[in-house]
Amino acid sequence: MKHVLIPTDFSAASAHACHYALRLAQVLPLNLHLLHVVSGPAHSPHPMGNEHEQDPTYEHAQEKMGQLITELRHKAQQLGLTIPISQGLRSGEVAAEVLHEIAQRGASLLILGIKPRSLAYRIFVGSHANHILEQAPVPVLAVPSGANFHGIRRCLYASAFDPADGPAIDDLFHLFRALQPQIEVVHIADEGTDSLSEAEQHRLTEQLKTHLSAPHRLYPLETTILDSGNMFRALDAYTEQANIDLLAMTTHRRSLFKRLFDPSLTEEVLFHTRVPLLVFRAGSRHD
Repeated sequence: MKHVLIPTDFSAASAHACHYALRLAQVLPLNLHLLHVVSGPAHSPHPMGNEHEQDPTYEHAQEKMGQLITELRHKAQQLGLTIPISQGLRSGEVAAEVLHEIAQRGASLLILGIKPRSLAYRIFVGSHANHILEQAPVPVLAVPSGANFHGIRRCLYASAFDPADGPAIDDLFHLFRALQPQIEVVHIADEGTDSLSEAEQHRLTEQLKTHLSAPHRLYPLETTILDSGNMFRALDAYTEQANIDLLAMTTHRRSLFKRLFDPSLTEEVLFHTRVPLLVFRAGSRHD
């Protein structure tokens, strides 16, 4: 059973991520742990201790967490789930406490709700971004507010034909192997670069396979090249046309996924309201 950590700021976006996780738990063996971080001394796992018992901030957080847990357990019961759903309140700096909780809980997946100005948006695009994305030892699943779980049948892996893509694709196979999704490798060419010939595309695809683990080298890896004038529009169109359920990439493509969630680039982030994004830390392996 995989341990899933879901940071929450009690916003609609983070609540939506919790409900997405419940749907995911219908098809994968998961247990869920919710975490809320309030400002205070670092790494304090018992914020409702004596030193905080009169603090209205903690009292409010405890009340909101109780309401959310009750709601999720009720929803889980409606879905026929008997999975563990636990909670934690910590004090400190958000990104540092999230990383600390991952290690302490032995989490294997981090799920975040994404919406501009939400907790997850600040983690991905704000001052916490580099720290948590470069240091998180587990995959991070960002769930947009408009994304509803309808299974994971088709995954799009955004590749740069980089050696780091091999381990990430392995991890993608492993994480969702019970669902046996079709994984499509899409090379998103940087704007202004030359198009790849068919022969060069084949060579790079075969080279990418050498970075996969032995069992996955036999998988019929199909690659597609997106090299239109606007790669975001091309990716949006392809995501819709191919009925993609999940977009995945590694942190070495940070400039790409940062732009995907930048609200100032509205014409380039149309699809982010529909498709969750799974981010692997480049250079790491996950069991």
